[in-house]
Amino acid sequence: GLSWIPVLKNQKTSVREDNFVFADELHGNKYARNKEWKIAFQNVPSLGSGKWELYNLTSDRGEREDVSAQHPEVVNNLIGVYNKYTQDNGVLPYNASEAVGQ
Repeated sequence: GLSWIPVLKNQKTSVREDNFVFADELHGNKYARNKEWKIAFQNVPSLGSGKWELYNLTSDRGEREDVSAQHPEVVNNLIGVYNKYTQDNGVLPYNASEAVGQ
């Protein structure tokens, strides 16, 4: 685990290192993030644009403004983080009809 002691003693501002990255997926929804940025792909069309969306977590904590067009290099970097996560963890592509047995 990670210690909160340096944060509580005001020696650090986060328990995570500046180079921290993380990715996850559930039911076809997927995301990857680092300290400042997050990409997200919503599997349900009414919840997203059908493409990777990028959010600046420093200035947009509510993830309201997709800035992927302005920062394609960040999108590509975080897609690489997500792809590494899927390879490292054996994640298979999600198919909704297979998930419900149709």
